[in-house]
Amino acid sequence: MPFHLREDEFSDHPARRGSRTLIVLLSALTMTLALCGGAVAAGAAGSSAEPVAGEGAPRKVTVTMVDYRLLMPSHLPPGRYTFRAVNRGIAPHALEIKGPGVVNKRTITVKTGQSADLTVTLTRGTYDFWCPVGNHRHVGMQLYVHVG
Repeated sequence: MPFHLREDEFSDHPARRGSRTLIVLLSALTMTLALCGGAVAAGAAGSSAEPVAGEGAPRKVTVTMVDYRLLMPSHLPPGRYTFRAVNRGIAPHALEIKGPGVVNKRTITVKTGQSADLTVTLTRGTYDFWCPVGNHRHVGMQLYVHVG
């Protein structure tokens, strides 16, 4: 005589409950890995904001200066930052910042392949980042960064 389970008996069968638990655990693991992978990808694409605000040390953000653009994130959370301005262009460049609580802070002028650091505290608001060398700002080497 064949063994048959009714639908309601099958849903509560111990083997069925175990497979449902396994599916839930695998789903949770998959979502966790996806979130971690997204965080890694976001860090690789933009700024590496380390450590978290409030831990004392400033977050580090690379600003790539090319002829004639600034490559960096256009949105940042409030906090203390060290901007590393890296000259990947042919002409000499520098980085200057102005915004709420920051009045014309700038790096030294750096040659191709060199870099300079600038540490500032950014609060909520819009900041103007630009290259103050020659007419670089007017030919496109300028970026508004929104903090908040």
